[in-house]
Amino acid sequence: MQSSESAKLHPSFDLIAVGSGAGGLTAAITVAEHGGRALVIEKDSCLGGVTALSQGQVWLGATRLEQEAGIDDSIEDTIAYLGFLSSGLADEKLQRSYAERGNEVIEFLREKAGVEFMVVRNYPDYFFPKAPGSKAEGRYVEVAPFRASRLGELRERFVGPSPFGMDRVGTPDLVAAAGDPAKIAAAAEGRIARDELCAGAALSASLVLAAAERGIEMRTRTRAVRLIRENGRIAGVEVETAEGTQVLRTRAVLLATGGYDWNLEFVRSFEHLPRLESMAPTTVEGDHITMATEVGAMVASARPESTPLNLGFAIPGQEHNGLPMFQGLAGAKPGGIIVNSAGQRFADESFYHDVNGAFAHYDGVEQRRPNQPAWLVFDSTYLPTYGLQTLPPGEPLPEGLATVADDLASLAKAAGIDSDGLMATVERFNGFCARGRDEDFGRGELPWSRRFVGDSRIQPNPCLGPLAKPPFWAIPLTPVGTSLATAGLKVDAGGRVQSARGEAIPRLYAAGNAAARTDVTGYQSGIGNARGLLLGYLAALDVMAA
Repeated sequence: MQSSESAKLHPSFDLIAVGSGAGGLTAAITVAEHGGRALVIEKDSCLGGVTALSQGQVWLGATRLEQEAGIDDSIEDTIAYLGFLSSGLADEKLQRSYAERGNEVIEFLREKAGVEFMVVRNYPDYFFPKAPGSKAEGRYVEVAPFRASRLGELRERFVGPSPFGMDRVGTPDLVAAAGDPAKIAAAAEGRIARDELCAGAALSASLVLAAAERGIEMRTRTRAVRLIRENGRIAGVEVETAEGTQVLRTRAVLLATGGYDWNLEFVRSFEHLPRLESMAPTTVEGDHITMATEVGAMVASARPESTPLNLGFAIPGQEHNGLPMFQGLAGAKPGGIIVNSAGQRFADESFYHDVNGAFAHYDGVEQRRPNQPAWLVFDSTYLPTYGLQTLPPGEPLPEGLATVADDLASLAKAAGIDSDGLMATVERFNGFCARGRDEDFGRGELPWSRRFVGDSRIQPNPCLGPLAKPPFWAIPLTPVGTSLATAGLKVDAGGRVQSARGEAIPRLYAAGNAAARTDVTGYQSGIGNARGLLLGYLAALDVMAA
């Protein structure tokens, strides 16, 4: 649509946030708190976005919440740790902004919007204690359980329940359970009985309620398809609804649409994968890239191998949005290993980040990725003890998910894995389990893995358990996304979208997974939600200061 057409429209909003996750809602709340008028538009049929389906973790350092909990931290330690994650590739100015201003948005939402953030105790940074600046606890922040009834009529418009079960169990519950599935199930049952939302659902519901209390309009089933420019500035957005196409006039637009999991062209171009399954809503199609590049925005990229794509699978018979419901495997439990077609382990299975990087490894001599394809292999004690993702312990696997055999040689032959390689790998791994130390990949050495993937009932290493009791099982694995993306729109420290010339595109902003990870090119769980909150907040401040 040409600017001459948009000029006929009258300004209606100070900011239109495209997307109803953490970034869009925080921006809208900030605008309202500063006396402006904001609109949130959501392509999906419900509010909450990817945030509502996430684990809800927010990772920030040197916060007032840490101080209140008596936990020592500093901005410089936070920056040192972020530098370790980024391998020298991050924009130092943006990285410092993330570290220095993260506390600001948390305190704003606590004080002005009533969001009940809390520190997750006894939960370490990924790379504690090996990384400079890493901490044993304090940097993970999560929203306290949220009574769903507080949403009132909005509850019918809010995403849920989560098909993955993450809306009823928070990180504190997982830490307290120490790997015991019965304790996790009991925690979830208690939340359901009290009608409490946890994790990302609690974060998202808190923001939706705060927006509603400020009279912020939130429109669902409204797809943004084009940005409108006028006199060199973004002046509106063209949307498609059930009633047809219309143009909404605004002083600024924030793109907070998530990643591009369901856009095959973008997946191939930026993730270097032939395809990607996803746990994200099917509405996550990279609309921010499509719209912003039309007005001159630059797309920037982190390292694909550092993007947190889990390996996972779909359980036959389980569907979401009418499609097979793929689930990411955060880590193999004791009694399970991940192997390639040679039957060899290739990473620390208790740390998905290590698995992701090794799975993406490219052999320049062989001109292939030697760890693709990959399988989860386990013995008959695994399922009764831990279950499998949304299948509870003791429930049989549906037909078609796994290959099963009475011995490892037969299993390997049936699954397409090298038999000699698999048998040698299991024998070596079982020796590690007996000694309590993985001499190949250090499985269970990271405190984070022990807390999140391990089973504290197993000692001396809660992440190690042998594959000894037949029958044996093998499940083929595939990359599964969660809307976290390698590429995004390049932004400055204020969330302003940049052109290839390094100039801000006036009145265009991006937050969360829509913004390139040039501030943190690596990853630590909780950074995605934090970047949504922070960039949405900073963008809104910039809009209202103009």
